Amino acid sequence: MKRIIFSLLYDNEYFILSRNFKRQKIGDLNWLLKNYDLPKVSLGLDELIIINVSKNKDINKFSKVIEIISQKVLIPVVGGGGVKSIEDAHTLLKAGADKILLNSLFNNDPEKCLEIANYFGKQFIVACLDYKIVDEIIYVYKNDAMQKCAEKFSSIIRIIEKFGAGEIIFQSIDRDGTGNGMDVKIIEVLNRLNLNLPVILKGGIGQKKHAFEVLRNTNINAICTSNILNFIGETFIDMRKYLISENINLASWSQNDINILRNKFNNNIDL
Repeated sequence: MKRIIFSLLYDNEYFILSRNFKRQKIGDLNWLLKNYDLPKVSLGLDELIIINVSKNKDINKFSKVIEIISQKVLIPVVGGGGVKSIEDAHTLLKAGADKILLNSLFNNDPEKCLEIANYFGKQFIVACLDYKIVDEIIYVYKNDAMQKCAEKFSSIIRIIEKFGAGEIIFQSIDRDGTGNGMDVKIIEVLNRLNLNLPVILKGGIGQKKHAFEVLRNTNINAICTSNILNFIGETFIDMRKYLISENINLASWSQNDINILRNKFNNNIDL
């Protein structure tokens, strides 16, 4: 089953837009809750990822954000950014996250990733790999894409496979926030590597057809976008309908299913 995922980027109490990892503040949590009907938007999604990209990461403050948003959506929530220990992971899971996202830790301390995975289970761990292609060579970056990794692309993937990830996001730094289409060339590279993990591509979605171009590939399990300006109304509901009409294997719900779900949700949570 394919998936549509959205990621919210959180930076020191604000949610941001990102383009090639250059950031622009949009609004705080109150702004997000006021301007977006999160239960409705989530009906078009399969998962929501909330990433703490703050320079100085406060896991306890971030967990409060996870807690509030997870109560407002109808889908699994992934929390990440600054997780360095079992205790950090437990803090986010206790706050309402269903999975934990790990990025630089796979490069900085893969043994710690394995320790977290062994404690919670690999199915709870989502790896994120930020990459850039220069002269046909793929380079991986860590620490909020500020530092180029010395290891080869394929070597880092094998580390992620070995040290505890249940799935992996490949995030294109060059495509990030552009809306010009996803990096389809990376798919050929990933096919040759024969990954043993579900693959998610992130970066570049601006139109429904961009999602289709990627999801029609057998070895791509999901797409992820973080353009908060698209995180509104029925954008993702419409995308889901379009992809299903193009025979992409996505979960679908009847209007009756949606009404039952929303009624149950509204009866249990004060919106």
